[in-house]
Amino acid sequence: MFAEGTFHGKAAVCAAIRQTFEWIRSERYQVQNLHWTARGADFACCVYDFSWNGLIDGEPASGAGRGSCALIRDARGWRLLQEHLGPPAAS
Repeated sequence: MFAEGTFHGKAAVCAAIRQTFEWIRSERYQVQNLHWTARGADFACCVYDFSWNGLIDGEPASGAGRGSCALIRDARGWRLLQEHLGPPAAS
């Protein structure tokens, strides 16, 4: 359960994340099968499986999927450059 759509810019991404946190209470989020596809001194990319559970409108809810992200390191440290979350990988 994440705000559906494509978000451009920090403000839009932050708004989508805030909305998700408002929907899901007592969330537990887990990352499994983390695989680093590329690593360097100032960049890294990975793919992973994720699962979550929590309460939406007081009712139990859960979901799972596959994610990928790209990170960069600059003068401020490691930062998320891009992330994609989608349905689980096909078996």
